[in-house]
Amino acid sequence: AEEYICRNYQIIPPVKTARILVNSEEITATERMHEIMEWLEEAYAGNAPLEHVQNGNLRGEQHVRVAQLMPRDGSMLDADDPLRWNIWRDDSMFAQNMRFSWELSALLRDRYSADPGFVQLVNALEKRLDTMKNLELLSAAEIGREVNAGHISPTEVVRFFEERIEAHNKNLNAFVYTKFEYAEDAAKQLEERLARGEDVGPFAGVPFALKDFLPSKKGWTHSHGGVKSLIREDPVDSEFTKAMEAAGGIAIGKTNAPAYGFRGATDNKLYGPTRNPFDTRYNSGGSSGGSAAAVAGGLVPIAEGGDAGGSIRIPAAWCNLFGFKASVGTIPSVCRPDAWSATHPYCFNGGLTKTVEDWAILLNYMGRYDPRDPLSLNHPKRD
Repeated sequence: AEEYICRNYQIIPPVKTARILVNSEEITATERMHEIMEWLEEAYAGNAPLEHVQNGNLRGEQHVRVAQLMPRDGSMLDADDPLRWNIWRDDSMFAQNMRFSWELSALLRDRYSADPGFVQLVNALEKRLDTMKNLELLSAAEIGREVNAGHISPTEVVRFFEERIEAHNKNLNAFVYTKFEYAEDAAKQLEERLARGEDVGPFAGVPFALKDFLPSKKGWTHSHGGVKSLIREDPVDSEFTKAMEAAGGIAIGKTNAPAYGFRGATDNKLYGPTRNPFDTRYNSGGSSGGSAAAVAGGLVPIAEGGDAGGSIRIPAAWCNLFGFKASVGTIPSVCRPDAWSATHPYCFNGGLTKTVEDWAILLNYMGRYDPRDPLSLNHPKRD
């Protein structure tokens, strides 16, 4: 609020003794700052529609005490570039799942319609709301562009999809386990890199799911498709994981698969069947059916798959996604180093996506030469 006052009334800090004109009335800058903060508190804590509290958008037990407006790089707020603003409450995000109510935006606009700078703030809030409202419909690349532009943060994205998983996974049975704490820690680390001006990649802040089949995330576990006796700790990262993390993605959990990956439908005795998001009476396909259901159901924007005889292509077709099996040598297969055949011959790592663009970006990161795979070819990145 203080930075907003300084920027829009051309005041050099500190603002305690400064006086400004608001609607032809002279008041102190401190009074104006307190007025803004108190009214925001009142609007969020008292005037928010009941349904927003009930559905978790605003937690009734959490009293919003202060709204601080700060750009990511710590500089003075720029009224000409309002979309760079991040909205925070105390040490956490301003609202529990970052959906700002349209009703509040309208109230803000009505109250401060004579204040162009505050109207720009409302426009920024509405832009954030519009992005967050439909986040599950966006592709991985679209989310990455929003994060890289500073419109939303990795933490916002991760928490949004955490809520989606908690709300919808019980109906789909796409995830067999999640790692929310890990994902939020990774999101904060990514925010620190963004604050330093680093290029974190085209999938910045994008949560991704891994297939619970072969090892895919070092330190996590895999069950080889719901086979209890084969549950082991992952000794290495998969090619998909390495590619996604290099592109700025964040692992959030593992998805269901049939035992040994030997079926075109996803079902096993340990975790049960995975349902199709378009009609839960039907299966999502296999063997990467958990990943397909997660992406098609809007639980994550992109997920891992593996394909030998259709394990990416079948669930992609059944769940209206894009997926294909890469040609021999395109994506390295290193589960048996220096051998002429993997444990699953001609089974290649890959992904399931909503768009061709997402798969093209993914392939640019996965398609590379690896000397441990004798069939591996050196593919240059393509536009």
